[in-house]
Amino acid sequence: HIFQAGRNVWTCFALQVVYASKPAECSPSVFGYSMLYPYTDNFLDDPNISLKEKLSFQKAFEKRLLGISKEDDIPTFKAGRNAFKMVQHIEEQWDRKHFPDLYLSLVAINDAQTWSLSQHSDESKQQTRNYRELLEQTMLKGGTSVLADSYIVYGSVPVNVGAFAFALGVALQFTDDLQDTIEDQEKGQHTLFTVAQVNKDKECAEKNARRLTNFLQNICQKVIGREDVDDDLLQLVLKITWNIVMKSISRNPQLYRESFVRDWGPLGPLPAKHMPRLQTLKTLHSLAINKMI
Repeated sequence: HIFQAGRNVWTCFALQVVYASKPAECSPSVFGYSMLYPYTDNFLDDPNISLKEKLSFQKAFEKRLLGISKEDDIPTFKAGRNAFKMVQHIEEQWDRKHFPDLYLSLVAINDAQTWSLSQHSDESKQQTRNYRELLEQTMLKGGTSVLADSYIVYGSVPVNVGAFAFALGVALQFTDDLQDTIEDQEKGQHTLFTVAQVNKDKECAEKNARRLTNFLQNICQKVIGREDVDDDLLQLVLKITWNIVMKSISRNPQLYRESFVRDWGPLGPLPAKHMPRLQTLKTLHSLAINKMI
């Protein structure tokens, strides 16, 4: 659970140092929101739990996020009860009356998760060709997740910071989906990347990878140079994300045409055959901070 939550804590730290130029801090709200990931995501991803049970929890949890839940809304299972408790850590730091948009951002990611449940249901097998719907679900889930991170870090969020956070969230969600293509397919979870794999459409897989890298570059171009942004730290965040993408491509070369893997090999920090050895964010961070990539 701590490891899963740590991935979101890292994102909060990035937002703190890139925009606020202040030391990274795991505040009560950062801890509470980050711990929601293992408690809610693991429950929603469990194939042994019915869609009806998941939707029931999502409805009850929305009430908790809005601050209107009652005693009988509290889940009977441990992960659900813990999720309800984690909201208290956020409330300790950010008063609902003074920061209403923060809690609406949490409702937004909860709604996005509810919508994305169709990616896990049997019905979703009929939707594998619906590229646009999967695209919208992925963008909404990823974007609202990091947008909520920005509210957790700042309380109130300027438009430019919110826009960057949403875009970064989209990029990170696509990166995560690319990284988990094989695992998601085995679990029956449908993403843009598993659809290409199921259909054995290597050209589609390559287009998705190109779109992701182009999107990362566009984020960088639109934000770098602003007075309120630490360019070096932003470059570091995006560079680490870029290299996770490159590692994912080189780890699963069978998903792409040989020419694609060969052409993209030089873009990574190491030769393609060595990229899968970069197993941790710590290693990537060390390479990036020392300008070895």
